[in-house]
Amino acid sequence: MLQSHYLYFLRHNIRSRLFGKRSALLAGMKITYRCNLRCKACPFWKMENHSISYKDACAMMDNFYDNGVRLLIFEGGEPFLWQDGTKSLNDLVTYARRKFFCTGITSNGVLPIETEADVVWISIDGLRETHNANRGNSFDRVIENVR
Repeated sequence: MLQSHYLYFLRHNIRSRLFGKRSALLAGMKITYRCNLRCKACPFWKMENHSISYKDACAMMDNFYDNGVRLLIFEGGEPFLWQDGTKSLNDLVTYARRKFFCTGITSNGVLPIETEADVVWISIDGLRETHNANRGNSFDRVIENVR
């Protein structure tokens, strides 16, 4: 399977560099604006609490895949807050892992980091004082969840 990933990237690179046929390899997918923090630099918690439905999210993933995307990152707000009825972020990750070479999540790390995603990025804004000044008193909880 890994060999097929390398071949895909090689073909993509050749099409892009030699023939000028550019297409995205990586897509970030905002699934919700909901967030459990009020970070100074982030506009999403200020927006209406919009979340994409499971059906629409799957259709979007299908479209990404059909257009050459092979690396997918779920973003928010806070992706671990996403739900649609009984569906949770883990249902989106399960669907995505059937299609994409790598599935990731960007999170603020305040909620437990329980996922089958291939990679999870946790946003930390420096040491405790700096982080808490931007994100509120969350640094210790984030570090504990990372551990």
